[in-house]
Amino acid sequence: MNTLAIAMIKNEADIVEAFVRHNLALMDLLVVIDNGSTDGTREILTSLQREGLPLVVFDDPIFGYYQSEKVTHVYRKVVPVFDPELVWFLDADEFIHAPSRAKLDAAFATVPAGEVVLLPWRTHLPDAQVDPARVLADPLGAMPDRRKREEPQVFKAVVRRNPRDDARLVVDQGNHNVHFIDGTRPPLHVMDGVSVVHLPVRSVEQLSAKVINGWQAYLVKNRRAEVPTAGFQWQLLYERAVYGQGLDAGTLTEVALNYAQPERAGRNRRDDAVRDPVPARYGPLRYLQLARTNLLAKVAMNMESYILNGDGTWKPETDESAAPRRDIAGLLEVLRQSEAVRLHGAGDEGARWIEELVLANPGWQRAQPGAADLLLAADMPAPQFAALARDAAAQPTRRVVWWAPRAASPSELDATLAAWYAAGWEPHMVQTLAYRALSAFPELRAGVFVLQRADAARAPRALAVRSALCGMGDGARPAAMPLPKRVLHPMQDMELLQAA
Repeated sequence: MNTLAIAMIKNEADIVEAFVRHNLALMDLLVVIDNGSTDGTREILTSLQREGLPLVVFDDPIFGYYQSEKVTHVYRKVVPVFDPELVWFLDADEFIHAPSRAKLDAAFATVPAGEVVLLPWRTHLPDAQVDPARVLADPLGAMPDRRKREEPQVFKAVVRRNPRDDARLVVDQGNHNVHFIDGTRPPLHVMDGVSVVHLPVRSVEQLSAKVINGWQAYLVKNRRAEVPTAGFQWQLLYERAVYGQGLDAGTLTEVALNYAQPERAGRNRRDDAVRDPVPARYGPLRYLQLARTNLLAKVAMNMESYILNGDGTWKPETDESAAPRRDIAGLLEVLRQSEAVRLHGAGDEGARWIEELVLANPGWQRAQPGAADLLLAADMPAPQFAALARDAAAQPTRRVVWWAPRAASPSELDATLAAWYAAGWEPHMVQTLAYRALSAFPELRAGVFVLQRADAARAPRALAVRSALCGMGDGARPAAMPLPKRVLHPMQDMELLQAA
């Protein structure tokens, strides 16, 4: 099956690499909404992308725990582009537990399109006697015990997608279910043998930073938030950490046993835990050195980000209709993944886009074609773009980005990309579709291409990728173009009330 997961995360550097590697062993694509992480999470995600893992990152500077709104927004941007059969909704402390990818696909293949599977949470417990370094290096292996009972049982939602539902589907706060915009819900399906392993409590510093930053984000969304609203466990632990007896190694097991559950007198590890080890699928972790896990630093940097950047929403300084029409969110991601710093824009329009990028980041430089890391051919007619291919092979360029000013037929697109393939360039499937998903402009969502250097070992796949991308067509562009605007990040066009 073609499957992907959407996860909204913030400051999860101690576990994010294990989360990505483990879950990608059981699906095809992971889409992460990074809500302004300051602890190294974003750097780890970028390193995993450069390694070649199928990972798309939505940079989200909007402060506040608008999880339902944000995950719904990203669902509606990503899912129509990648066209998956199955969509998971996860958090960075959650790991799919299934016998194998083949058995997982076979189980979900029996679920009718349009139904939702609710998979049980299994909360695993930290051990104060385990070396914290071992928890960082192997979180699943270091926490083989889980709660014997979930009181009540909590579920995570997986959608067996029906494309007709995409525009009306809303993800509940917490990713525990979905509903439609009219308040109704799709049919539910029960499945055995698959669960979601939950590791919310891993260390004193991790938990303290999580509840302090998390509850403050909830207060930004709703200053009157209180029990029993979603995230009530963050409020209780926040009050304990800030106003009460505090959190320490001796209370970690107690906190984990009670996490997201009404307290019950007498819970203890001997009576309420069971040994149930979960095989890890992540292997050796390579980027732990990028994590900043100190509690004081995580809290301070999080607040500094909010003070300096505000709530992250776009506030134009001038009349929006007079702003240059630029959507650079997709380009920013291509630059980050390719490590490009020397940029060249082909044609007048390409040069104007490069000017916008250089203004956004003084570290990027305008360059001549023969010295550029990235060649941008914005709004360039297909024949004119194809003519550039003759000179491209002699250039040190890492990526080429192009879209045509008008809808092109599949045969026109194929002929243009064939010229580039003959010159040594092929479309990059994940980066092309990620660029489209990250974008707000219709012409980018429908017709942008990201090219990489061709590799003879990928020849059969490269031709299949080209055929697939050309066959997707370009009929989504409206007859009238939207008003000029500047889009700086992919969450900018989110409607906070749309998913309420």
